[in-house]
Amino acid sequence: DQLQTRLKLPFNLYDGQRFSSLFKLLNIFRMCLGLFYFKYLSKSGKTVSEHYQKVFGKRNYEKVLKHAFNGVLSQEAETFPAELLFKSRIRNKNYPRSFTLKGGLKALLKAIVETRKFEIHLEEEVLGFSKEGDVWQVQGREAYTAKKLILATPLSVASKLVVSAGYNFEGDQLTRAQCSSIKTLGVVVKKTKLSRFPLLAGAIGIDQPFYSMVSRDVLSHDQYRGFVFHFKDRVDFDVKKNESYALKVLGVNQIDLVDKVWISQSLPMMDLRLMKQIEVIGQSLQKENLYLVGNYFSRLALEDCVKQSKKIVSLL
Repeated sequence: DQLQTRLKLPFNLYDGQRFSSLFKLLNIFRMCLGLFYFKYLSKSGKTVSEHYQKVFGKRNYEKVLKHAFNGVLSQEAETFPAELLFKSRIRNKNYPRSFTLKGGLKALLKAIVETRKFEIHLEEEVLGFSKEGDVWQVQGREAYTAKKLILATPLSVASKLVVSAGYNFEGDQLTRAQCSSIKTLGVVVKKTKLSRFPLLAGAIGIDQPFYSMVSRDVLSHDQYRGFVFHFKDRVDFDVKKNESYALKVLGVNQIDLVDKVWISQSLPMMDLRLMKQIEVIGQSLQKENLYLVGNYFSRLALEDCVKQSKKIVSLL
């Protein structure tokens, strides 16, 4: 009873002037031919650019698919490992194909906390850890000990902690791994102010300041519509300028906003070499009862992060 089925709405492209269907800009014949190749061409050892240009053609890739992949990953996807995109999944037919929770992801976290059999220490920074014998010593506001230690942190944080614990690997890229910085703007607007704005699941920006715009239209509301813009965080990023841009896309004014919020996020910028090294380093650390978990091991989706966590827990 906590599931909400999402409406089926299009994900369009936005070029700064208008919204348009992905299919209108694609060479459909080449796409259909590519779907045949897609089943037989291996992604292993290929970047997104290498694989999908070969499968669907350079023109389709440069004109549409490149921007779509950037939007999916919220980063420049050219060198991203192709095998980490669009993995096949086993679907549980007892649930709708597309759904969310009534309380959002917060409801899931709340349920975990309420049924937990573990302790949670909030607002306590881990300063570092070290190993004495076969026991890990964790330094924070208080001292903690454990025979087995799991780091469920962003890659940038995990790499610093691992190095601070005295683990250095030849050719180590963990400490040099780059992150894609994203500035995210969420806005709520009354429906009456958006009578001419199309119903969308979201949009991909083609040479625009944002990677993607995601809409709440898939969960209809009587009075309001909500939108989230994932902006490219450039060195000269200007909050006011990009906020004005988002309002222009929606066709509303500042006074029309019921609510708004800005947040900053970062995601690891994976490439083929880093992907292989993370796997090797992860396996090496497991011999020391030190485990890394996170969505950077397989994909960026929440489901992949959960699967990776379950895999690590099974090893404990």
